[in-house]
Amino acid sequence: MGKHNWGKNPNSQDNLTRWDNGVNVKEPVIRIAQDFQSLIKNMCIKVNEKHKGDEFAFVCKGVTTNKGFELKQEILVPTQEVKYASVDIIDHPSSEWNVFFHRHPSSVSSFSVDDHESINKNYDCSILLDPDGNIIDNRLRLKVSDSLYFMVKATIETPIEIPADIFNAIERNIRDHVYTAPSTVAYDKPKLTKDRPEQFLSALLDAETKQYLFDNYQYYPASGIWIRKDSKSPKTDKDAKIDLAIREWNSDKAAEDLLNQQEDLLNQQEDLLNQQEDLFNKQYGRDGY
Repeated sequence: MGKHNWGKNPNSQDNLTRWDNGVNVKEPVIRIAQDFQSLIKNMCIKVNEKHKGDEFAFVCKGVTTNKGFELKQEILVPTQEVKYASVDIIDHPSSEWNVFFHRHPSSVSSFSVDDHESINKNYDCSILLDPDGNIIDNRLRLKVSDSLYFMVKATIETPIEIPADIFNAIERNIRDHVYTAPSTVAYDKPKLTKDRPEQFLSALLDAETKQYLFDNYQYYPASGIWIRKDSKSPKTDKDAKIDLAIREWNSDKAAEDLLNQQEDLLNQQEDLLNQQEDLFNKQYGRDGY
């Protein structure tokens, strides 16, 4: 796709176009580590021991990175009074705790009007849980100016975290197998007949090779070709050479069959012409009258 020059960027002094202004634009993402999500679910299990079905809340910290809004695994459970349809925070946390989690009863799967007014507009990130601790809704508060914020719903992303030594071992030690087909076959291919496959075997040197052929191929005398019993790849270079030889034999056999078919067709056409000539001679005599 080529470069589009749809007008100059009015905010730029360096002749950039609107499509090439260096601005990094991303979809809103909230990144929550898998073990942090497990911790949240375990917290809900613990709360259910005394307050099953009630709302409750806790806060944590989050920071904006080039990958999205990332939650830190620091949790503060403020003093609160809970009941089925509400939670009242007694000791409000400081502004560094900028992510607010709270749980709704099972019948309510989205933020209420009160949630938007009292929670979402006052925290950088708000996350709603179901009774079991699963995330069912969220909002990010994006600052436009000192007096204006946009409220957006984000995608929840669970980053894959692997220790550095294991990650490096995976990168270093696991690679694709590169198979190079042999350029030549290690034996002289015999002239075979359709009903004598043993002539083929006699050229395959040893019992181990013959056993590989019997285990992996079926010979069909009617067509004079060998068909592999499965689609597995050869395990050794020697097996690969056998497979290549059989493919060459089948290819040659197919070419031979095609030539034979063409020869048969020419013979049939010649027979037909002879029949037509005989019929003409019977009707009109050899001289045609």
